[in-house]
Amino acid sequence: MTSVMRAVLGVVMAMAVVVGVAAKPATFKGTVALVEAGRLQVKLADAKADDAAVWFDVTDKTKVTRGGMHAVFNNIRVNLGEAVTIVVNEGDEAGIEYRCPMKSDADVVEAQPGKCRKCGMNLRKTDRAAKAAELQFAK
Repeated sequence: MTSVMRAVLGVVMAMAVVVGVAAKPATFKGTVALVEAGRLQVKLADAKADDAAVWFDVTDKTKVTRGGMHAVFNNIRVNLGEAVTIVVNEGDEAGIEYRCPMKSDADVVEAQPGKCRKCGMNLRKTDRAAKAAELQFAK
């Protein structure tokens, strides 16, 4: 194998690794801590005892299954302590965002701190819940 062929093979292998990582969703396992309309708080199985539970937003695009059968999140009974597996697509992870505190400007959301582009008030730091692509309940 020539040095050029090795270089090309190395680039192709590196591209395959990057593409594979970029498209891979994150999977979380845990138990249900709280349930609210459109969201679910989960105590992660691998979390330390002092770690807080994590919120996941559930949308109409979230695929929900119970015992392998399709279900609608708002139509099923979710029990506290119930085991759940959550899949989150890349780009939908939890994070920090900055929002305008004025209700009339609630649509102003930025990735960095600063001033509201509409009213000039300082943006407030808020937590953004992860968006669940899939919820899998055992039974």
